[in-house]
Amino acid sequence: MLGQATSSSRASVAAAATDVAAGGLEEEWEQEIDELMKLVQLLPAGVRSALEEHPQMLELLEVVMDLGRPPLARFPAGDVKLSTQPISAEDLDFAVHQVGEFGGDNRAGIDRTLHRISCMRNRTGRIIGLTCRVGRAVKGSALMVRDLVLSGASILLLGRPGVGKTTAIREVSRMLADEATKRVVIVDTSNEIGGDGDIPHSGIGRARRMQVAAPEAQHRVMIEAVENHMPQVIVIDEIGTAEECAAARTIAQRGVQLVATAHGNELENVIKNPQLADLVGGIQSVTLGDDEAKRRGVQKSILERAAPPTFDVCIEMLERTKWRVHLDVGQAVDVVLAGGDAGGQVRERANDGTILKYNYNPAISGVIRGAARSPAGAPGAVPSAGAGGYAGSGSGNGNGAGAYSAAAAGAGAAGRGATASSWEPELAPGPVRPAGNSFIRTPVASLSPDDADVEAAAAAAGDGDFGAGKRLRRVTSRQSIAGLTAEAAQLRLYPYELDEDVLWEVMSDMKLIGKVFITPSLAAADAVLALRAKVKHNAELRAMARECGVPIYAVKTSGSSNLVKAFRTLLGIDPSAGGAFGHQSDAEDAPPSAASTSSVLASVSDDEEGGDAGGAVRRGGSVAGMGGKGYSYKAWAEDEAIEEAQGAVTDIVIPLHQPVELLPRAPSVLEAQIRLLERYKLTYEIVGSGTEARLRILPRVGSPANAAASQ
Repeated sequence: MLGQATSSSRASVAAAATDVAAGGLEEEWEQEIDELMKLVQLLPAGVRSALEEHPQMLELLEVVMDLGRPPLARFPAGDVKLSTQPISAEDLDFAVHQVGEFGGDNRAGIDRTLHRISCMRNRTGRIIGLTCRVGRAVKGSALMVRDLVLSGASILLLGRPGVGKTTAIREVSRMLADEATKRVVIVDTSNEIGGDGDIPHSGIGRARRMQVAAPEAQHRVMIEAVENHMPQVIVIDEIGTAEECAAARTIAQRGVQLVATAHGNELENVIKNPQLADLVGGIQSVTLGDDEAKRRGVQKSILERAAPPTFDVCIEMLERTKWRVHLDVGQAVDVVLAGGDAGGQVRERANDGTILKYNYNPAISGVIRGAARSPAGAPGAVPSAGAGGYAGSGSGNGNGAGAYSAAAAGAGAAGRGATASSWEPELAPGPVRPAGNSFIRTPVASLSPDDADVEAAAAAAGDGDFGAGKRLRRVTSRQSIAGLTAEAAQLRLYPYELDEDVLWEVMSDMKLIGKVFITPSLAAADAVLALRAKVKHNAELRAMARECGVPIYAVKTSGSSNLVKAFRTLLGIDPSAGGAFGHQSDAEDAPPSAASTSSVLASVSDDEEGGDAGGAVRRGGSVAGMGGKGYSYKAWAEDEAIEEAQGAVTDIVIPLHQPVELLPRAPSVLEAQIRLLERYKLTYEIVGSGTEARLRILPRVGSPANAAASQ
């Protein structure tokens, strides 16, 4: 009896929940129809009746009424003429009197709705045309990028007019305000996000809305929102001027998450737009020296990104159900400026609601590669595809996975499987995409962590020692988006008072994404990387590191060259100045003793200091906090060095008949490179000494490539 009663009560609860859900959907449906009818009431009687009888009225996009022309209704399937009678001045006046006042941008709305009424004027200011666009609050329209929104990353949405940018950004605002419970402020220039009138539309949830008196004052309202209302997120629709771009950069530097839209079909359009280029870092012309230009194989004058981008993620809305995501805007811009394809991850929603994600250009986006090539069994790892197929990720309503195969991948997918014993953060080169061809789908990891994982990552990003969580927002967001975890990394690093954008660029260039994990908690770190001056004057940092048994590695400046040296030393590729970090043999992999768990302070000696290593202080034996594994990565260092030498030989030395100078390497790694050059029968010379020793590969004298070039 008790079991039957329990089953009956559960069934009642389930039925009640179903009724509530159905009732909620029915209420939303009725509200949408009521709002649509408010727009229909603007039309003349004959036009209104023709539209109400149209079978696709509920899919209406907009109605166009021009003086002296028949009215048109636009649907997803095409335009439909609603009447053979032309629109008169009285018809336009009838519609204008039912809407609000037109602002400086010639836009108006209907109170408590999301519709937008735009007007055309003649030279005297008289209205001679109306475009009545239907506005809808569509829940789930931003589901394809839910993981990115909740990760805390700043997001820029691009797309042509009518693709759904405003609808998506409205749903993002509701998602952040209601689901993430963040303080969201919308800067609504034309009342298109929150609707017309003083009371915002329910489609934005708990988000607050600031109206803008004049379009040219939008940048001032953006700054006012940050200074007066303490937001965690600022939402802006249609950034279009240099002043608004500067205001957006200022807001991003204050630690506020930005979500904005801009007109442009793809990222390259923004790069070429002088007013919007600052959103992605700005463009500057740089003149290279002769040696550097030869080493890169480019002309002396090149274009480079001037500053870190304002937004972490860029989304190109190709269609309403098909978006392309650039998970690292800075890296994508650099690739475009170098003449490459920005690539990105395509997210596509199928008719059944399943969300497919695939990367069509594996040559870029180290974040995706790092996640896709994680060790088998590690969090975020994906199964590898066999020859002749490829693995994809898909999720329906936030869960589930789908796999599909394609014969077109052919042998290009062969050998891409990752194993637990050997893995690299870079995918093997896939088939080349010919110009103008459709993209090639290649393996990519699913970047949709569960809701709990997203919330945990967001909480961890703000729970660091010495306020590091706030300063490392960009890096922790990128790691969260890529699904990277501390458990799968070989080194957990706590950077203190370092430029996070420079740090991430160095890690990307050295292919350390996935191998090195940036943690905002000192207690969870294997090592601390900090500026020497900051360490010297911060007794609390030194005491905390000593208490946790975490070594400190100090650099004089946060320049790229010093960070490269620091990473090479921390990973055991180069010996440290004080001997605290360096190679360890396999026999030295035993767990460290209790006496060896004290803090270590190491320092990079700069060239101008004459090799002074006085800043290195050794307080213990082996490095603490590494679980007894030490920093013996000789095999990894040799693989990376051989790959570098192989690329230099096959891409520059042999075909271009030019010398190439490689990066400094340890003596044992140089020997591996020399063995490779001997197989190619190439000559070389060793440049520098000590930790700066490196190879310069010399071209063959009288080679066939040289003879062909002379002819």
